[in-house]
Amino acid sequence: MEYQEILSIVLTDNISFEDITNKIAFAFNIKLQTVNDDGRLLSVGETEKYKVIVIDKYDDLSDLLCDENHVLDIEVYKDIYQEKEILEEEIISILKYNKISWERGIWISADANNGYREIFPKN
Repeated sequence: MEYQEILSIVLTDNISFEDITNKIAFAFNIKLQTVNDDGRLLSVGETEKYKVIVIDKYDDLSDLLCDENHVLDIEVYKDIYQEKEILEEEIISILKYNKISWERGIWISADANNGYREIFPKN
């Protein structure tokens, strides 16, 4: 399925990739399949509205390629795009309810000309 935008969220839970993957799978009520994508582990699953991708902070190819945090990418399907604000609130609510810590998210358009927009957790 084609996507319109991606919400990329920096996760701050200092836990293993396996643990964060289990937490995300439970929170979104989906099964995640883990694959090694050129040295980086990805766990991928789908809902009716979007694809969920958990990206490991470690890279097997080099320590220089590692990140400080795991990342959660939400690829919003093109048919659902008009409900972006509702989806954003839904995703924030899921993260909060399931006690998944994050520091910021960035909406990135599939169209490179549309720029980006940052979001932050609400207390």
